[in-house]
Amino acid sequence: MFLVFAVPEEFKELGKRLVRAIYSESPAVIVLMDAVINHGCVKDADKEALIALDTKCLKEAVAKLRYERLIKSKEMDDPHAPPEARIRKASFLYVDYRSLINVVKFKLKKLHVLLEKEAKEVHSSS
Repeated sequence: MFLVFAVPEEFKELGKRLVRAIYSESPAVIVLMDAVINHGCVKDADKEALIALDTKCLKEAVAKLRYERLIKSKEMDDPHAPPEARIRKASFLYVDYRSLINVVKFKLKKLHVLLEKEAKEVHSSS
């Protein structure tokens, strides 16, 4: 049983802006995140054809996004696999928006603590 729901456009925009802010120097990460957000989920085997970047750059981009917990992967039955295929499972990349929002909260909290620390240092030195 699958749950079908619509992801609010604000969450999609938040994901795109977050990746552009953090990984502005890495265009492969930005392109991969945009593809996953726009398509909902991307089959791991099809991402090279969809994004048209070399495999090494894509693997590094997937690793960065997984490390930051912005994307996740799940192994499921491939709905497009022929019935006579031996391997009918496929790995899909998707955005877990609950995790994405928690990452944003965490990064904002770290920034807030850093700014408070700098403000105390400036205030105590003057």
